[in-house]
Amino acid sequence: MKKFNLLKYILPATLSAVMIGSYSNVDGLFIGNALGDDGLAAVNIAWPIVVFITSVGAGLGIGGSIAVNRTRGNGDTAAERKKLNALLLLVAAGILTTALCSALYIPVLKFLGATGEVFEYAENYSLVISLGAAFQVVGIGLIMLLRGDLFGGRADRSRSVRRAYREKIRALRRVGRLRGGSGNSRGAVARHVLQKG
Repeated sequence: MKKFNLLKYILPATLSAVMIGSYSNVDGLFIGNALGDDGLAAVNIAWPIVVFITSVGAGLGIGGSIAVNRTRGNGDTAAERKKLNALLLLVAAGILTTALCSALYIPVLKFLGATGEVFEYAENYSLVISLGAAFQVVGIGLIMLLRGDLFGGRADRSRSVRRAYREKIRALRRVGRLRGGSGNSRGAVARHVLQKG
């Protein structure tokens, strides 16, 4: 019987969770310095939209991973077909989420209380995040599928690559190549586009 090494799976998952937790802190630092209190308030007001997009991708990815592994555990050869179905579902949900968020982000921001300059910043941030929602849904869902498919190390390396690209985009923004309140949201979308590398 093959010996199972739990630490091999726990350490990368813990490190990736710590990196994910630092995203919001780094966003707050850059946006707060670049746009002040209004920019920081705008991102906080728009955050439920980001959480919704993330939840769609994570939920479908985890559900797809469970379906694939149950099929595989039952000895059924349909596991590969279920992987493809999960991927197609992620793509369809990403397109639907992009359409839904693009159509509803303004009423959501008004409902959450955004006004004046805070509304302008939140609108700019939410537009970019909404237009990139398909990439985010597919990217996050693929991470969950990879983790459930016994390739946790590959999923965590992918996260590290995304982190490096995001830091590079932030550095470019710092020197003035990416201007405006949507620079960090562009970085978030770019991170999800590039995560498959």
